Amino acid sequence: MKKSANSNQEVAGDEFSQHLVKQVGYCQLFMRFATGVIMAAFVGIIVLTTVSTGDFVQVVAKILYFVIVGSGLASFAVWIYRTRLEKRMQLIAYP
Repeated sequence: MKKSANSNQEVAGDEFSQHLVKQVGYCQLFMRFATGVIMAAFVGIIVLTTVSTGDFVQVVAKILYFVIVGSGLASFAVWIYRTRLEKRMQLIAYP
């Protein structure tokens, strides 16, 4: 971080850096949760289709499939956001 004559700007920069670190932590937490949702949905599909192939199972398996796709897309979007945050953090640390 650049040293400035005004100490208030330096404190504001530190607070902003801490905010970015916190945001990256939230992104990682979300991605872990989404990974768990994807794994649980896969297990659900495998268990349901092993037990039966009835109409109810087909509907539930299709819903779980869309949960997997949605979680994957959301994880991808959060990953893109996180990489942008990390680049911004590097610019602050190494101007």
